[in-house]
Amino acid sequence: MSLPSNIVQYLERIDVSINVMSRIQELFSLTQDLLPNDQKIGRAFISEVTGKEGRIYESAWFFSSDFMSEAHNFMTEDSVDFYRFTNAIALSSLKRTDFHPGEASLSSRVSVAFMGTAGSGLSSIRGELKASGTNCEFLYRIMKEIMAPNSASPSPK
Repeated sequence: MSLPSNIVQYLERIDVSINVMSRIQELFSLTQDLLPNDQKIGRAFISEVTGKEGRIYESAWFFSSDFMSEAHNFMTEDSVDFYRFTNAIALSSLKRTDFHPGEASLSSRVSVAFMGTAGSGLSSIRGELKASGTNCEFLYRIMKEIMAPNSASPSPK
């Protein structure tokens, strides 16, 4: 199963290596295979931070119309979580440093934390996505186009 062109363009835009691209391809295929047939992955995101040694990859995220999945420690592990997020994000927050939409720089940093509802009697689901440099633009769009619109509606009184 090949990567959609928009995901390839994203990976090229954030300048990942061939090894990272290959690993994302492998996890994309695994994740897509595990999703219900009507769900097609339309977006990917690599959560990363910049350290003294350069970019440090934390996790890879995949998004379909109703599901998000996180591949933890994606360069070394095959560990993928799935979450049906449609109208189920109870809280999301964005933190930014030296970033304004359309104006990412080398010093730009963005993080998005969220908490999702897991249904009656189940514990909450939490996640955090991080970005540096040009990757901040992509994370900002995820917050704007996925997280915010899928915030859970308050219960009727």
